[in-house]
Order: sequence, then C-alpha cells, then structure tokens
Amino acid sequence: VVRAMLARPGMTKSVLIAEERRSSLENDLAGFEGPVYLVPLAWMERITGYPLHRGILAVGHRPDPDDHTVGRVLARLNQSKNDPLTLLICVGINNIDNIGLLFRNAAAFAVDAVLLDPTCHDPLYRKSLRVSIGHVLSMPWARSSPEDWPNDLDRLRNEWGITLIGAATNERAQPIDAIEQPMRVGVIVGPEYEGLPDEVLARCD
Repeated sequence: VVRAMLARPGMTKSVLIAEERRSSLENDLAGFEGPVYLVPLAWMERITGYPLHRGILAVGHRPDPDDHTVGRVLARLNQSKNDPLTLLICVGINNIDNIGLLFRNAAAFAVDAVLLDPTCHDPLYRKSLRVSIGHVLSMPWARSSPEDWPNDLDRLRNEWGITLIGAATNERAQPIDAIEQPMRVGVIVGPEYEGLPDEVLARCD
C-alpha cells in the first residue's frame, strides 16, 4: 500500500520506517520529497500499538470529495456510449474487509470503475486500503451523494447506456450464464445478509 501511495505524486505526506526495513523501500523513496522518519522497531510498536505495519507506515492526503462524484469519474473515463464499460456498483457494503476485497476483485477482473452508494464504508480507511493491497488508490471510484442516490442508477441507464444487473436471488433472478453479455454493464452487489433493497432492484434490467 505504501508503495502504491509513493507511486502517485502528491499523495503521501510522510513515511515512518523501522530502521531494519529502510533498504526495502529505498528505490520507492527516491523521488519522495516529504519527511521520512527512521525509528527503532520497538519505538514503532509503541507508537502504533499493533503489529500489522510490517515496519513501514505512511500518512497520505485524502482526495477532494468532488473528485469522486459519479459524473466526474465517468467523464474521466472518456468513453462514448459505443465503448465497452464495466462498473462494479456497491450498495450498503459496511464491512471494512469486504470493501477492500471488492476493490481487489474489481482490479483483477479489469473493472473500469467502482461506484459506492452513500452508505458504503470508506474505501480509504486504513484496513480497507490494506485488504485491497493498494488497489483503492489506482482504481477509479465514485461515491453517490444521499441527494443523488438512487437516481444515479437511472442516470447510468439513461445517460450512459449502462445495463444494470443486480446480484440477487428472487422471483426475477436468472442464471448469469443465461444473460446475453451487455457491452456496457454495471453489476450491483449488496450486503451479505440484507441483499439489495427494493428501490435498487426496481432499477435493475
């Protein structure tokens, strides 16, 4: 995760490294102009209070929320309605680990962007970043505002030509293999127990 941060100019504020791990990050720090603090490993344990840092920690700048609106993120993809597009749309995912896993899977399956509803957990939370192995920092993602949700789903269909497929089991459900693969698709996933709410299912193709 720290390497992914350092690879994005302007993202990292400072780095804290145990002296024993300095050499493992030497190349990544070559162009970094912020402060780098070297401390004995025992000091790092006292500072953090937990042993999950592997001797390397960093503090980063949180991006402007306006950079992660649905409209702005889709516009940055610079695609017309004739171009293929794959979105992962997350609804009500409050589990920290699951948010990180979904970003990791999105990267593995070459998803173009991840869209979050207003209730999803923060993907920039420390543990979500770690579980995603840094893909939250490289994968385009957007969060819908409470004012725009769930109408953003209507806009995806009407303005962007995206077919919405909900991962759910109900009377409308079809086996995934029975569906003709859309060129522009948004796959919507919800929490493990509650599933997708009715207002979202009603908007699924």
